[in-house]
Amino acid sequence: MKKRKVLFVVPNLRIGTGVTSVIINHYDKLIQEGYCVDFCLLQNRKSPLFTKIQEYGGHYYAMPSGKDGYPDKSKTPYFIKELIKKGNYEIIHTHIVGRFAVYVAYYAKIYHVPFRIYHAHNPRDIHDVKSYLASILFDNLNVMMNNYYLACSKDAGKSVFKDRKFEVIKNTIDANEFKFTKKKREECREELNITSNTFVVGTVCRISFQKNPYYLVDIFEKIQEIVQDAKLIWAGSGDLEGDIKQYIASKGLTHKVLLLGDSSDVSRLYAAMDAFVLPSRYEGLGIVYLEAQASGLETFASNIVPRDTEVTNLITYLQLNESPEFWAREIVKKKYTIAGRENYSKKIAEAGYDTALNNDLVEFYNKLK
Repeated sequence: MKKRKVLFVVPNLRIGTGVTSVIINHYDKLIQEGYCVDFCLLQNRKSPLFTKIQEYGGHYYAMPSGKDGYPDKSKTPYFIKELIKKGNYEIIHTHIVGRFAVYVAYYAKIYHVPFRIYHAHNPRDIHDVKSYLASILFDNLNVMMNNYYLACSKDAGKSVFKDRKFEVIKNTIDANEFKFTKKKREECREELNITSNTFVVGTVCRISFQKNPYYLVDIFEKIQEIVQDAKLIWAGSGDLEGDIKQYIASKGLTHKVLLLGDSSDVSRLYAAMDAFVLPSRYEGLGIVYLEAQASGLETFASNIVPRDTEVTNLITYLQLNESPEFWAREIVKKKYTIAGRENYSKKIAEAGYDTALNNDLVEFYNKLK
């Protein structure tokens, strides 16, 4: 039987990012089901996943890069046109937003791609006037020119698609991978030179406006005033990384904050933590909140994070308009123990977020006839 050709249009395939994790978790099942999947990347960043794609018979293509590392605005439309024109794709599944997503939708429609999917991984970006206007323009065009709509949560779908019909495809994780073990905790703490008695606050996120990094540093500053033997471990990189390093230094916290960059094995970091904190300004879902809970971590999120993430009793939602002192007090007053942490990974699976048990995307694709 002829394989159905799919093109995933994605930001990049960098290990450790939320969208990449979600896509790859569904990707394996699509291959097993007999789909042939190619990737078109917004940014050409090296990834060990390239080898895996080629082994599965797929291809990856990067949009022409400009001086800023983002797609060249003059060359990219033609590149997208030719890729879609010659690709013979039955399904084009767009995981990006903005003008380049519009080009994809436009040429997919022009060349009669039957199934054009626009996937909302975040609510509309409305943090300032410029982003609000761009979101209104580009999201509306993308909704108009695509004909199927998916979202990672009800909140993200309603924000982007309004009254249009959409389906929620759960962002899944390998729940067993994030299962807590004392061995992982001890080994990771030893590697990071952290003692067994240190109170470790952690986060896994891009260092970008969306994730509210300055506020996170302010919260930790107040935590370590209450608990002097405290450290913050931070996995991730991003456009504000240099600024955040300076901000941390300005507060005299450089020796207490470990900026680890992108990590391909965050499960060990979760095991080393006592509390997970991420006060995001907005989220489509926030897969890291699920990962943290799978590791049995007390998890602290901002009140704007979708309640789809409330799959255990470990997550606490706090108001963004509260002071860093308030967040610090709420975090510190919890009773922390590693006893029983190994039991929480199965709760994630029971809630339908385990990759091994979830077939949302395969089932959706199989309905497209």
